[in-house]
Amino acid sequence: MRHPWLPAQLSGRGWARQLVKRNYQYVRGMDQSPANIIPLTTPSMRRCNSVNWLCWLPRRGLGALLAVTLAVSLAGCGGSAGEGGPSGAPIRILVIPTQGAGEFEAAMEKLERELSQRSGLRVEVRIGTDYASVVEALRFGKADVGFFGPFTYVVAHAQSGVRAFVTQTVDGKPYYHSYLIVPRDSEIPELKTAEDFVRHVKGKRVAFADPGSTSGSLIPRLALRRAGLDWERDIQYTFTGHHDAVLTAVAGGKADIGAIDSAIFTGQLSKTLPEAYAKVRVVWQSEPLYQYPWAARPDLDPQVVQKLQQAFLEIQDPEILRAFGADGFVAAEDRLYDPIREAAAAMGIDLKAYDLKGK
Repeated sequence: MRHPWLPAQLSGRGWARQLVKRNYQYVRGMDQSPANIIPLTTPSMRRCNSVNWLCWLPRRGLGALLAVTLAVSLAGCGGSAGEGGPSGAPIRILVIPTQGAGEFEAAMEKLERELSQRSGLRVEVRIGTDYASVVEALRFGKADVGFFGPFTYVVAHAQSGVRAFVTQTVDGKPYYHSYLIVPRDSEIPELKTAEDFVRHVKGKRVAFADPGSTSGSLIPRLALRRAGLDWERDIQYTFTGHHDAVLTAVAGGKADIGAIDSAIFTGQLSKTLPEAYAKVRVVWQSEPLYQYPWAARPDLDPQVVQKLQQAFLEIQDPEILRAFGADGFVAAEDRLYDPIREAAAAMGIDLKAYDLKGK
């Protein structure tokens, strides 16, 4: 039955979901600067799961938020279980969008449930709009824990003091590589020397992931620099935002070369995008890079961090692990990311002042 105050086009059992989605579409285009964002923390929304919330609602959308809350409440969703942080608020975890929507979203919903059940805490997992949004959320107190790429992490550590406490493993080891991929029929050979880069990369269309990506941006740009190339002048570059977008750009002929995360490429995209995966090949790989960390804001209760760390170490769910191209989680600490700081320094990057949006 449709409530009398609802628009006529919202009807049937799915009316609450429809209203939520309509209001989300209404607010998603508004100003999402750090000063104007608030986290979604309504318990009934978390339990009802009427929509996959990917980012924070702008303060200017409070009217929409009220409508959403009322709609979900009328739909009869229950309250949440589990212990929150010291103030009773949920533990807010924000994840960098290494891939586009779809299976990644579903895996993050499952991760939220696993962490809540295993830690006894009330945990919320959301996906940031881009890499920079995760750094900003930790910096401005809008999130408690972030999932970062190594480069994004050292920027966040420099700017807000976050501390790594867990990372992931691939084939039992906490390392991965940056790959450069090309179409399978490309004339570009394996890139073994600086001369190879100059001869075969200069002037080409190169697809990077997010500007804050380690394997999809920082490390391949450093490789170009070491070969004597200026990545802003000597190539035609674009930032696609996600590693899966890099693969589809190269496989679809929109880029000659793509920079991509080895673990995501072989562990996840080989299964989710098999046709595109079959159309490319690897021509270069970096030295081993320490894996993506989960890091907590510096003032988060150490007992909460310990509970979360233990919960991660216990996770064996294949869907969750596959989303990260991983086979497990292990403890991590800040010093393990010193090589990334050295790479940033070699690129002339001031981590404390660096803007991940490239502005």
